[in-house]
Amino acid sequence: MRLAIAVSALLLSAPLAFAQQTSPPAQAASTPIAAHLDAARSMSNMLLIESDVVGTGIRAAFGVLEPRLRQQVLSGPAFDGLRPDTQRSLTRWVDGFQALMQEELGVEMGAIAEDFALRMTTVFTEEEMTGIASFLAQPVARSAYLKSVEHGARTTATGGATGTPPPLTPEEVAAFAEFGATPAGRAMDRNSDRTMQMLNLALEAGTQRLMPRLQQRIPREMCAAMGDECPPTLRAAIEAR
Repeated sequence: MRLAIAVSALLLSAPLAFAQQTSPPAQAASTPIAAHLDAARSMSNMLLIESDVVGTGIRAAFGVLEPRLRQQVLSGPAFDGLRPDTQRSLTRWVDGFQALMQEELGVEMGAIAEDFALRMTTVFTEEEMTGIASFLAQPVARSAYLKSVEHGARTTATGGATGTPPPLTPEEVAAFAEFGATPAGRAMDRNSDRTMQMLNLALEAGTQRLMPRLQQRIPREMCAAMGDECPPTLRAAIEAR
């Protein structure tokens, strides 16, 4: 469950600030054989792609963040001074901001998943990763995992105010207990800290790639929404990039 929270927390930190350090590229101890890397890709795909971590995390976080965004952009003297048509255009842009973030993060997730998979070949055996991927493919495991993603996303969006975690169903509890008794489950528990470390590195590297695009796209599209009423300071900042 901690792994799911780490995924959503790091993903949702991307639009808020630059990462301070550039993560090194993934380096395996030796070149993994094809079957080992395929198992790692299957596990990574289940954790980061098939589970729709991006969509789930963004939707949960925007339930908290969207009111703040609307207050910052769509209120105050600067907004009030715009023409009505410009106000409507800027409001439409804010309405689409969640989709913008989901699109950008979705584009980056493929590279993040591949980076994470390569790193995982240094942590788990082929058999262990195959078992983890098979477990995460089960609907009951996926449901419990996404509950943790949603909770982690809201925790991040509220600055650490965790609230009450969503309860697991008896079926979910039983499924994780059964998985924990398997070789793959024991390996995942034993390597949870190292797995999160590798995931953090992959996500931070993705953030480094994502942030320059967001820094260009967000002001450009915001200025386009305001047309001839785009503030000179914002227009100058865009032209300087």
